[in-house]
Amino acid sequence: MNILITGCSRGIGRGFLETYLIKNEVNKVFAVTTNAQKLKDLQVKFPEKLSIISAQVSKPTECEKIKATLSNQTLDLLVNCAGIAPSESDHFSEIKVSSLQESFEVNVYSAFFTTQACLPALQKSKDAKVVSMSSLMGSIEDNTSGGSYSYRMAKAALNMFNKSFSVDHPKVTAIVLHPGWVKTEMGGSSAPTTIEQSVNGMVKVISNLKLNQTGKFYDFEGDAIAW
Repeated sequence: MNILITGCSRGIGRGFLETYLIKNEVNKVFAVTTNAQKLKDLQVKFPEKLSIISAQVSKPTECEKIKATLSNQTLDLLVNCAGIAPSESDHFSEIKVSSLQESFEVNVYSAFFTTQACLPALQKSKDAKVVSMSSLMGSIEDNTSGGSYSYRMAKAALNMFNKSFSVDHPKVTAIVLHPGWVKTEMGGSSAPTTIEQSVNGMVKVISNLKLNQTGKFYDFEGDAIAW
């Protein structure tokens, strides 16, 4: 089993990387990051199993590095983990275009362009899966508190990308996952869920995924989330 994970230098992405590296059924893990230095310890520990790709996945030209690396590879699982919660004003009239642009570039463009780059390798797999980190905050039905425009809008757009991709590529199982409110740099210390709890839950969901679940939205415990 070959896996590619983006956003590996911290938080949930790092959690996925560490978890999959120790699994016997995993042959190769491609870790995409903008800070390879932070993965040096894992590179030393798993010199044959871990391949680091330095790329800023919000830029399509950078994603060409991924496509080139995978040119002769089969990819069984893509985990789109790159994400950000940009700072923005609490006042609607003061929200700046820079916040919206940053959120869409990292939360939407990254998953879009990475999936584009990985598609040829995914199509070589008999059981290809694409999993993208969304958020309950991207659920329109769940939104009863408003605010967080940049983040909410981008995650809702990511959900729509996943749905369209799942329809256009019916042989690939593609879902979006809500990792929970997690104790990370983004989630903060008050979050009730640890990285280990979130990642272990999502890995279980991913391992049990069937093709008829494609296009769906789940949380880290495997429960369906309303759009």
